[in-house]
Amino acid sequence: MSKSTDPDKMWLFAFKDSLANLSAFSNCVTTVDVLGDGESRLLVADGSKKIKQFSGTSLQTEVPLITVPSAIASFYAESANAFKRPIVAVATGPYIFMYRNNKPLYRFSVPVIPIEVDEQDVWRNLMEGNISLEDAVELFGQKVDSGGNVCTRTIDLLLLDSHEERQAFLADLHGKPLRQHDLVTCMGTLLRDSPDPAGKGLLCFCTENRLLYVLRNTATEVERVVELPSVGVELICAGFYRGEYRIIISCRDGRIYSLKNGVLHSSVIQPDAQPSSITRYDNFIVVATTANTVTSFNLKGKKQHTLYMPCPVTNLATLTDAVAGTAKALLVALSNGELRVYVGKHLQYTMQLHDTVSALYFGRYGREDSALLIVLKTGALLVYLLHRKAVFSQQKDLETRPPPEQDIPIAVPKLSSVFSLQTEREKKYGLDMYKTFQYDLCVLRLHVAKAYWKLVSGGAPLPGSEVEPPAAAAPPVSAAAAEAPTAAVVAPEPPVSTAPITEISPMAALSAHLRITATVQGLGPVFKLKLTLQNTTKKPLRDIFIVLLFAQDVYEMPKNLLFVPYVVPAMAYPCDALVQLREGEVKGDGILAIAVDKKNSRPLGLTLIDLPEAELLEGLD
Repeated sequence: MSKSTDPDKMWLFAFKDSLANLSAFSNCVTTVDVLGDGESRLLVADGSKKIKQFSGTSLQTEVPLITVPSAIASFYAESANAFKRPIVAVATGPYIFMYRNNKPLYRFSVPVIPIEVDEQDVWRNLMEGNISLEDAVELFGQKVDSGGNVCTRTIDLLLLDSHEERQAFLADLHGKPLRQHDLVTCMGTLLRDSPDPAGKGLLCFCTENRLLYVLRNTATEVERVVELPSVGVELICAGFYRGEYRIIISCRDGRIYSLKNGVLHSSVIQPDAQPSSITRYDNFIVVATTANTVTSFNLKGKKQHTLYMPCPVTNLATLTDAVAGTAKALLVALSNGELRVYVGKHLQYTMQLHDTVSALYFGRYGREDSALLIVLKTGALLVYLLHRKAVFSQQKDLETRPPPEQDIPIAVPKLSSVFSLQTEREKKYGLDMYKTFQYDLCVLRLHVAKAYWKLVSGGAPLPGSEVEPPAAAAPPVSAAAAEAPTAAVVAPEPPVSTAPITEISPMAALSAHLRITATVQGLGPVFKLKLTLQNTTKKPLRDIFIVLLFAQDVYEMPKNLLFVPYVVPAMAYPCDALVQLREGEVKGDGILAIAVDKKNSRPLGLTLIDLPEAELLEGLD
């Protein structure tokens, strides 16, 4: 595949801050016009419990947080038009803190999760002293064992081992109300009136309680609540609320759900593995999975194409046109430090960053509309600007042009008399040559069947192979074709055992529904056969008979028919049988064990048991 590896043709290096010490993922990185002066600044909700704001090439301000943030977003509220300054929302645990002009504005608390009545009664009686601690722990354990939902306080109590630790835990809870907080997992912004990015927006976020909240434009009241099949970990908002909109949600169950106009859509995207990142590419959803694939789906969940990567994908981002708002290319960050740019499904540019990317964001930074912001695993910050002459083309000839080796002429030999004679021979005797080929193919298949039978049966001959059918007459071949080599006729194998053995298809072992393994115990002349049966199908087998076929002039068995009433899949069932050598005999040809169904004569499985010699007993006398 043809591609350009020169990043100077696409990216202009702006700056690199190796001492930025950032620890954040893509959902905690955004660019916002904080002061309303037309210059976008980089905001990073850092793992060090701070909001770091970068302007130009340096760190400008830091805002402390109470805990580690999980997501960051920005939107314009109802009163934002008077200031032209957006509100920055940072999710930390069960709270969403709002900031404007780098100052705290207000805090939104996620609605608590309702606790079941029986659990509340146990906690109330425990705190009032109506029941003992041991009885409360037993009741909580029964509720957990039955599959019921309990709050985090109950789980913390059950995880304590000793009675003293539980008493201290109850003492710390004295006077504190019983609440189950709901945590924010991801967050985004849905425009309200128009697709203008500077228009009023609504804050959307998912929680651990499998709920999707849409707040009003003031971000103080809940506008809509939707219950999800699983916990959302990443979401994408498209459209505007008072028109037609969609919210794409990647959940922990490995599926991607779509919310259209407030209603959960029936079409579900099911990738081939657990999603690691999603992004929107025009009217398609691009999903990166843990199977090192990047797959494009339409909104109805139909797969469009799949790109296979050499290593895991860490981040995805869409390179969009700042004026038209359309997608130009797809940015793929790999774990080996490589950054790839795909136009459609064609690789166009590659760039080596020499470190793993933890956060990837493409958008406006400063006064540049097309900036690529990269946070590396080492904490460094990289900023690239898109080259104004960068070309993005989806034409197939861009990536599938012929290789340079195609221009080298092939050394074609000259036309010779031998080539002419061979051509005339194939035209004249083509039918006879084809018949000879089919005959040789049948002989080859016979060789393969016999070799496989010897492999699975330990060298036993094919049952019913005592009589070799007469070989068919070879098709007529002319004198010109007689020089071609012909296949040799396989000589019939002499029978090894004289025991009456029922004729069985040589391919019975290929389609065996029951795997039979056998071990022999004893030194002779009495041996114990220990058979193990294993059902290789997905359905149980009933009324199975194990028939043991042996040479009656060499062996004698008190019971050569074993009955197994029921065999479930993947389970091993043992069976035992005794066999004794007749007087004067040393070793026979072996015992054939066949599993059959009483309603079907076709064998379900078979194996050949080879007994050891009994001469060892002579040295013990």
